[in-house]
Amino acid sequence: MSVVKGLFSSSERISASEFDIEWQSIMDEYDLNSNNWFNEMFAIRDKWIPAYFQDCYLSGLMRTTSRSEGENYFYGLMTNADLHLIEYVSHFETAMEAQRFFQRKNNHDSRYTNPKIITKLLIEEEAAQTFTRTVFFEVQTEIMASMLTCYSIKVVEYDGITKFSIKDTNKDVKHFGDFEVSFMKSDCTVSCSCLRFELTGCLCRHCFYVLRMSGVEHFPKKYVSRRWTKDVVPRSASGYNTCQFPTNDANEDFKAMIRDIYFSVDYCVDRLVSNMEKLKLYRQKVKELTKDVEEETRNARPMTNTAFIGSVLGVEKRDKVTVKIPEGIRNKGSGPIKKRMIGQKETAIVNAKKGSRKYGRCGKYVDHNARTCQQKAIVSTFK
Repeated sequence: MSVVKGLFSSSERISASEFDIEWQSIMDEYDLNSNNWFNEMFAIRDKWIPAYFQDCYLSGLMRTTSRSEGENYFYGLMTNADLHLIEYVSHFETAMEAQRFFQRKNNHDSRYTNPKIITKLLIEEEAAQTFTRTVFFEVQTEIMASMLTCYSIKVVEYDGITKFSIKDTNKDVKHFGDFEVSFMKSDCTVSCSCLRFELTGCLCRHCFYVLRMSGVEHFPKKYVSRRWTKDVVPRSASGYNTCQFPTNDANEDFKAMIRDIYFSVDYCVDRLVSNMEKLKLYRQKVKELTKDVEEETRNARPMTNTAFIGSVLGVEKRDKVTVKIPEGIRNKGSGPIKKRMIGQKETAIVNAKKGSRKYGRCGKYVDHNARTCQQKAIVSTFK
């Protein structure tokens, strides 16, 4: 099983055909060709092996229920089934505050601390300034590997496109052949046959090797996935929501400018927090600017809740909305349609109206049957 796990962990860097070859070699080596479970798992390999959906952008984020199970475990440490509602709410808020604390700490570390730069390359320094701390360490590992484990064995150039054949000496991938990287210098477009950027949103070591060999010093902006950047999560303390204006591509520069302003304010406050005098001067200047803005926008109408919700959802409010009752819809375990649950009190009232049942053998209106009838017991004794 450990061999199969190793093959799965390295399947992000190989093609589907190479995975099939490696799988078959393992089955032959350990005589597992007749094992039903392995045969069933191989039949559905396109649903769980990354090599089969590498061309799907950010498909490396696809996982099973491990994330929800992790959340359940985290909340299970602070809650249990014996808690009252008040206690559960208190424990739930404690768990949420713990997660918020870790998020704020990670955001602070990413924005206001500088990770150690190893290679001294400008492309690494720009990655440290752009990506969050965790993602940067992944990028830094790939940059280091591009210098230590990769080398070019063949270069072909035609029509402005340069194709590199890269040999990766990493022990986990060296037996899977070479990697082909295409590079267009005119617009700094680079793509690798391992499809790591499409899989995870981060460039691979082979692409970093080609960029370095081609004299590219700056990190290509087109390969910066916004979801991995430091400013992807808006600051809740700002009170500003980016949904207050249209979300088309024409306003991306405007959004970037807004994020830069928030970052600058947050950065200045964090730097001046230990100097009370300078912090007071900064607050005074901000108040003066705020007063000027308030005077200039005094007559501007704020966005209503309806307009705000419409801008978030991208829809307009209709004059008339018709909602039809669904027909033939029932939840699992709800019982037959148009049949409601009857309580114990109502059941007792209905049974009382029916009256007692008359037993034919003894002729009495009592609640018994042939087995519990006392008249039958007396007759049996005399017999």
